[in-house]
This record gives sequence, C-alpha cells and structure tokens, in this order.
Amino acid sequence: MCASIDDEDSEYDEELRLVAGDTHGLIAAKTVTDKDGEQVNIVCIRNPLGSFEWKGAWGDDSDKWTEELRKEVGFT
Repeated sequence: MCASIDDEDSEYDEELRLVAGDTHGLIAAKTVTDKDGEQVNIVCIRNPLGSFEWKGAWGDDSDKWTEELRKEVGFT
C-alpha cells in the first residue's frame, strides 16, 4: 500500500516537509493511546527521497511522543 500527495498548487510544503507527487510506501499502521488517554491512529511511511523529514504531528521531534509510545511502536 502507498500514499501520495496531490497538490496542484505547490510542489513542496515547507512547513510539513512534504513533496507533492511523491509516493510514500506504508511500513506500518497502529492504533495507540496518546499521553492524554485518546486513541490515535498513526502510520509509519517510507520517504522515497530520503532527503526530507516530516515535521508535523507525530514527527520525530514531536512532543506527542512519550518514551512508552516510542517503545510500543518500535520507534527508532
């Protein structure tokens, strides 16, 4: 399974670090309980270019992650 960004107005989203037209492969999908006790669906996708990093919610540096959640999903 894969996903792509279809945005005719922009080739690149500077804030979130997404490139329109790229196809991202799905590595994993999981429902977790966040630090507020809410159930959240998260996905791990492969960046085909490898030169951009997701900067939105649940990105590597997001404050949504706890150490327990990182261990639960095998975050590296």
